[in-house]
Amino acid sequence: MVKRVFADTAYFVALLRERDQLHRQAMKLQEHPPGKLLTTEWVLTEAANSLAKPPTREEFIRLLDRLRLRMDVEIVPVSHEYFQQGCELYAKRTDKDWSLTDCISFVVMREYGIDTALTSDEDFEQAGFQRLMDPGPQGVREPAAPPYGACGNWELPGLIDQMAIVFTTGFVKDPLTRA
Repeated sequence: MVKRVFADTAYFVALLRERDQLHRQAMKLQEHPPGKLLTTEWVLTEAANSLAKPPTREEFIRLLDRLRLRMDVEIVPVSHEYFQQGCELYAKRTDKDWSLTDCISFVVMREYGIDTALTSDEDFEQAGFQRLMDPGPQGVREPAAPPYGACGNWELPGLIDQMAIVFTTGFVKDPLTRA
């Protein structure tokens, strides 16, 4: 029997974002997969949300098309039963900050007998699974949307400072160089 591994959002995001600190790891795992991939429509939805901006949006669409055609990839469809079981785990583990998507992933992994995940998310280890992507010393969680207050490469407070300079002095600074 061929081993299966669970592919989480962090893996897909790192594959498509070249500047992601986990990109190289994700590429190596794609070149030499540790087993057949299993993921869920919930994970793919979460990845699509994180990659919604062009050009990664188009790259995600191509990735999804390739995943659907591969014989060594299984995409578990959305089901009411998995949703309910994920919600029960989510409600039961109030001591954790696990997302609902992760809780559903844990339920699916247990049902399919999978103990290993392509992820850097420490929540998988907390739930008793092995993660195959090393987040490094920073302890990275899932790559997600920029934190509240971030605007692309600029932090919101920095952008507000730039706007204040324009309004008070009439001088426009280059937001990338701050000059």
